Amino acid sequence: MRLILITIFIISISVITGCKENGHQEKFSEGAFENGKYINKFLGFTIDIPDSWYVYNDEELQKVEGLMHNDENLNQEGKVLMKNSKVRSADLFLTQLYNPYTFDAILNPTLFINVERVDDIKVIRNAEDFMRLARKTSQRMVNKPLVFTEKARVELNGNQFDRHSIEKEELGYKYKTTQFCEIMNGYAVLFTLTYADDIDRKKLIKCLSSLEYKE
Repeated sequence: MRLILITIFIISISVITGCKENGHQEKFSEGAFENGKYINKFLGFTIDIPDSWYVYNDEELQKVEGLMHNDENLNQEGKVLMKNSKVRSADLFLTQLYNPYTFDAILNPTLFINVERVDDIKVIRNAEDFMRLARKTSQRMVNKPLVFTEKARVELNGNQFDRHSIEKEELGYKYKTTQFCEIMNGYAVLFTLTYADDIDRKKLIKCLSSLEYKE
């Protein structure tokens, strides 16, 4: 399985707040992928996934999670926060444009969805507050400083998100990660898009624009 850079983009914009008390809400559900859609009734949204994209199953997603916890970009504090984060956060869904078992380029364009409970954190009133805290916490977790750009409130097909981006280079290969966030049913829901060129960015944005959300 080609996982180069998968863990890097996830770790680079961690959503961890460091709070251990009060885990997921009692009826929390990680959702399911059915008939070309990722469906999460608890959070209240669906998103269309193109038939040609590769969707990770639960076992594969768990392997990625294991790599995340051992990523060399993490410092010691980051490793502790990653371990504690599982009480409040969850990795929901991972899909890539190409089959990771046969794709032989360095970066496979990716959409990753994860969440963190925030309804009991008083300083987080909205997605902007959450993203600001996520950026601050991320800097504490990694060995090299991160530079976040494109910080703004944006709209995609009628849905509002708070957004930021980060540009990185690994093995001489430049790529970009853009993260979109909204608060849904007491959770900060994050849609992380990783790509190397504008063509792949448009494909990922088109997918995210298919999101339907009902409060």
